[in-house]
Amino acid sequence: MKVKSDRKAYGNSLAENVAIALMNGKCICYVHSEYCGMGLIYEDDVFYYCEVTDGCNFWEHQSFPNKKAFVTWLAKQSDYTMSRADEKDISEFYIDNQCLTNDRLRNPAEWIDKAEHIGVGKLSDR
Repeated sequence: MKVKSDRKAYGNSLAENVAIALMNGKCICYVHSEYCGMGLIYEDDVFYYCEVTDGCNFWEHQSFPNKKAFVTWLAKQSDYTMSRADEKDISEFYIDNQCLTNDRLRNPAEWIDKAEHIGVGKLSDR
């Protein structure tokens, strides 16, 4: 499986812009049936990096209690780290499958308005 090789960190500017978009009611996810890859959402004053299913079910992978924590984390990420290639005990199906990338984070067409019915659940609750 080909894994995204770009290891250049996204940086503070992009991370800050993403945080603002999330706080302004946008989220990033693919909207189709079954597995939709990884996404970002801001809900109840918490930033979430989630696995997304069926385009509207966000399953918490990691959470950040405030903007500073989220921006600090996202700024250090890269297409490689977001490819999930270094995650332990993960099926090859998930590696580089609909993951977040620099291009997706910079492209407004990839962002959608957060619908009222979208919520974040715990992976353990699935």
